Amino acid sequence: MKTFSVRIVANDGVVLEKEAVALRLRGVDGRFTTLADHAALVSRLAEGTVVLENPDGQCDEVAIVGGFLRIEKNKAVLTITR
Repeated sequence: MKTFSVRIVANDGVVLEKEAVALRLRGVDGRFTTLADHAALVSRLAEGTVVLENPDGQCDEVAIVGGFLRIEKNKAVLTITR
């Protein structure tokens, strides 16, 4: 499966930075999943858990209070509050 770059940054530094096949999040308008080649997007994130699916099928989870997601050219950057 095709991958894309994910970088999660909090006020105390980089929380996670790796390649993913899927990113599952909770936005203020509901839950959604992003995959490689997603259209450019900016979204405000709601409190919940960000789930990053790795190419090996394992998942990383990061609990957040809120934040923002920006996707552009197969790069997802999340600026979060924990």
